Amino acid sequence: MSQIDSSQMHSSLAPEGSYAFIGLGALGFHLASRLVLGGFELYVHDLSEDLFARLQSHLREQFSSGLALSPRARLSNLHWSANASEAVSLSGSLITCLPSPAASNAVIREVIGSADFRRPSGAVSSGSSTAPASTEPASSPAEPASASRPAEPASSPAEPASASRRAESAEPASAEPATSASSASDFLWIEMSTNDPVALRELSSFAFEHGIASLAVPVTGGVHRAAAGEITLLIGGERCYWQAHRLAFAAMGGEQIYVGTIEQAAELKAITNMLAFIHLSATGEALALAQASGIDLARAFRAIKHSSGNSFVFETEGQVILNGSYHIDFTLDLARKDMGFVLAQASRHEIPLALASLVAAQFEEARSRYGGDGQSSQLVKLLEERIGREFRAAGFPAVLPAS
Repeated sequence: MSQIDSSQMHSSLAPEGSYAFIGLGALGFHLASRLVLGGFELYVHDLSEDLFARLQSHLREQFSSGLALSPRARLSNLHWSANASEAVSLSGSLITCLPSPAASNAVIREVIGSADFRRPSGAVSSGSSTAPASTEPASSPAEPASASRPAEPASSPAEPASASRRAESAEPASAEPATSASSASDFLWIEMSTNDPVALRELSSFAFEHGIASLAVPVTGGVHRAAAGEITLLIGGERCYWQAHRLAFAAMGGEQIYVGTIEQAAELKAITNMLAFIHLSATGEALALAQASGIDLARAFRAIKHSSGNSFVFETEGQVILNGSYHIDFTLDLARKDMGFVLAQASRHEIPLALASLVAAQFEEARSRYGGDGQSSQLVKLLEERIGREFRAAGFPAVLPAS
């Protein structure tokens, strides 16, 4: 992993050094971990304090293995907060990575309604590089009080050498027209959840009325790529906020692709999920045909992986299907929710989606059979049960390794 040289960056692009981070689900867990490894200070809240303890344990292992991304990275930069409002009161900006629009809505309304909500001194607005003022946080449950607050860093966390290139490689040449948000809002909310585009637009407008600017940064590529820091970030909102926080985004992921508006980033994320789900259904049908033809499934997998018929989903989820674990860290409830966003989007634009509609019905059936907590890859299990044969081959992992 690259170490950072913050002198590579112009100071006007330096991000805030601290974030409130809400949501330690499968993706949020790894995004938060990467931020701490990148030298950022996090004030974390989740409904499960056990997930916070698990994050601490994971980071201890990462630091012990020498996997810090920045010389300023330390475990003491990770703090537990009793609620979202407390986390926001101690930090420079807010990141949410939550399972539903309702959860994001609840967090934003809690923060706005809190008596402690304020603009932290030093919070970044457009073009500012000032670090947030030192504020004493509450101690985390698994850390001694003396370790809860490190010395305030003198500069922004260092940037991996490739971060600037990765972000700029996807940057279109034309500039997005600025709006009044860059000068009028007091605080930035970075929404990394997969959210309903219309609901997100409405919530970001509500937040703006209360002094909170918004940036939509949904991610795509799977949990295993989030663990490796290679997940793709889709950016929607004002460019000035993206640029001001791109060091943090570089710590969390790989490619940063500017999409356009907040709503457009959410729409594109839904589109990528639609394609992934269609590919998942097609993966099951391909394996069924190969098996029925008497072809060894390990050989079939290798051949398809190197063919024009390959897809990201086939070569990733196909492995855990062939193993029989189906474990992909993405539930049927989440798949159903995301397909709902896709179908609603298609309805708004009056676009008929024949394949997406069929796959959405398959997910409904899988959810009713295996439960909402079942793995989304179990969509293929429906076909296995229907034909009375399992699609298995030796040598495939139960869990995808971080790539």
